Amino acid sequence: MAFKKNNSRVKPGFNKQGKINLADYDGMRPREFKDAKFQHYSFVDLDKVDTENPNFWNVGIRSDAVSDEERIESFQVSYDNEGWLTTGHFPPCIDTNGKFFGGRGRIRAAKRNAERWVPVAVYSRSDTSLRNDTTNGLRENVRPPSYEAHFDDFVEAAFNLITNGELSNTVEDIDSWLYHDVEIKKVFNNNGGRITKLRDKIRTKVKSQSSLVFNPTEKDHWKRWIQKNLGLDDDKYVLMNTKDTTRTQRFWMNHLMPAVCEERDPVSIIFYTSEHDPDDARSNLLGRIKELEEFYQMTFKFINSQLPESISINVPAKRPWSVLGAVPQFTQGHDITSTKLVKVEEY
Repeated sequence: MAFKKNNSRVKPGFNKQGKINLADYDGMRPREFKDAKFQHYSFVDLDKVDTENPNFWNVGIRSDAVSDEERIESFQVSYDNEGWLTTGHFPPCIDTNGKFFGGRGRIRAAKRNAERWVPVAVYSRSDTSLRNDTTNGLRENVRPPSYEAHFDDFVEAAFNLITNGELSNTVEDIDSWLYHDVEIKKVFNNNGGRITKLRDKIRTKVKSQSSLVFNPTEKDHWKRWIQKNLGLDDDKYVLMNTKDTTRTQRFWMNHLMPAVCEERDPVSIIFYTSEHDPDDARSNLLGRIKELEEFYQMTFKFINSQLPESISINVPAKRPWSVLGAVPQFTQGHDITSTKLVKVEEY
């Protein structure tokens, strides 16, 4: 959707502190991005911005080492105490197609604080590829007041590009991307071989295939995703981690048993994973489903063992739970921008 310019030059400040005036940006040198040309400053109406859109997930830009929740909360506190700062701080960046490529954390924090108008720098872009999005997202993060890009952010970004076929896992291509696209020397120098170590870590990560799973660090991300895309409130299902047997035990005792006793079954299950390896996640999901069946069989075996020998209760054909599917998390094999659950047999 094309970005619609807002003609107003002044809007109310954050937390009722003063005003936000675009004139404060007029003398500021626009940020330089790859294959993007600055056009003008404007305001974005946050009531019309969907911060649950995949554009705001920072997939391949932020590493797991950097908590989205921590970053966004730091912006929220700043807005509460100081309002929106314009002097010396470049605004979030959006292209003429309405796609943010910088400052997404600040946008999310502002929306959480129930602010409505945010100043933005509007750019026209000749390249809207994943590689360009990722590169410009990193370049935007290397200057204050961003939550500074970390060493592992660059590793995660390069890994994401390589696994999506937009960067080759060669010394030459990775070095070219780091030095020319990202301009890594504005962040790190190579004293002691730091940039070389960064490149080697990228190559090692790709070779080990150690992380092909999108694991959002933001609190309640999947609950909001489910509410938005499936229309389910969190009392209509149980979100269950595939990780280990304790998840099955907790579900059985904390959710299934009370529901059956109160005649609220069947209980709907939606799976997600916190694993970093898709093979482990797939294996564990099937393991959790198998355990549910084993627990059910064991329950009736236990009951029958306590009854007189002449009485035996057969295991009902109908189960008191229903697996709706799993959220899409695999960067290879799932469409992580999908609005639908992944079927168990296709997981």
